[in-house]
Amino acid sequence: MDYDDPGFGIFTLSFNKEMGENGVSYSVDFDWRARESDEEIKQLDLIGAFMSSYQNQLIDLEGIRDLTCVDGWEAQKLETLTNKYRELEEAEVRSLPAA
Repeated sequence: MDYDDPGFGIFTLSFNKEMGENGVSYSVDFDWRARESDEEIKQLDLIGAFMSSYQNQLIDLEGIRDLTCVDGWEAQKLETLTNKYRELEEAEVRSLPAA
């Protein structure tokens, strides 16, 4: 396994205070590092086991990978889409079993 692949690493983020002509603002700084300790590498096995056990229960209806562009859609088509979402939300109450 190539542990230098970003998918196997550890991402961190921090907020940076910026001073500009319009006042104070904040930016987000993302960083990545390879897993180094045995404990960090063992976490990959735990993550893999979790994903295998619960993959059918992990749903992200609001995730960005499945976004649909709705520019130019008619109101009726938008309403149909939002109604489908509400039906799914009401019908699927999923939870992970107690450990």
